[in-house]
Amino acid sequence: MVEPETGSPSPNHHHEGAWIVLLTRPSYLPGVILLGHSLKKVGSKYPLVVAVTPSLPQYAVDALLGSGLQVKNIQPIAPKNHVDVVAERFEDTWTKLAVFGFEEYKVRYIMLSIFLYFVWIAN
Repeated sequence: MVEPETGSPSPNHHHEGAWIVLLTRPSYLPGVILLGHSLKKVGSKYPLVVAVTPSLPQYAVDALLGSGLQVKNIQPIAPKNHVDVVAERFEDTWTKLAVFGFEEYKVRYIMLSIFLYFVWIAN
């Protein structure tokens, strides 16, 4: 069970922007940590916020926080009717829609894939 979020922006305070990635399975944890590292390395002025669901083990949340990443707890989203997916890993795809409810960012946020690595960024 994921503990209450730590290091995340308060929903009552608006922040300029953020990079956001969804993490629902620990197998993608190294990619998220590397993504956060690459954003810091290129000097991004926006933080990486990792949206996590209750299915993510606490050790993974602890690793994210230990890497200096912000964590935001969200609930999974799924269609009402059964939808066949090509692979089990795509079952969480609907949960990416939760970012549209992140109202604490007044200007912008960008949803990223964990398969990215930044070598340069124009803030």
